Amino acid sequence: MASRIDYLIDQLFMVLPCKTYAEISDKLTRRTGTQVTRGSVGMLLSHLRGRMDEYQWTVPHVKRGLNVSRFPRFFAVLVNNDGTMDLGPEHIGIVEEGMTSTLGHAATMMKNEADVLMAFKQYITSRNKRNEWQEVIDDMNYVARKCVRIAAKVRDGTNN
Repeated sequence: MASRIDYLIDQLFMVLPCKTYAEISDKLTRRTGTQVTRGSVGMLLSHLRGRMDEYQWTVPHVKRGLNVSRFPRFFAVLVNNDGTMDLGPEHIGIVEEGMTSTLGHAATMMKNEADVLMAFKQYITSRNKRNEWQEVIDDMNYVARKCVRIAAKVRDGTNN
């Protein structure tokens, strides 16, 4: 017996493509006859993306923020048995924007969290623990810098 979330994931496939979370929410609410909030849409997408092998499809990450494009940025993509996805040429730009946005978001989050750890590191009395924390802070800053570099390559087209 399928769960409610499985049912909503199936219905999500049927209402795509869409431009915004609000549009997805409205279409799912009408289709299912139950209220599906924008927050629920985010949860559904997260659930789906984490289990794309099970569902055999996903919705690629998209650029965050307002969608000023006339094209729907949320769309279904089938996932092959080897985990690859077949994207049409009309989707490549949307996925690249999504990758750039995700990398930028990850870089910002990683840098912010590293800064917080650095601020609290002064309260650790053990030198060994401070050194361990510093190692993690350095790793997080490295990942943040790498995300920024890769995002720049995607943006300027040198990622191939």
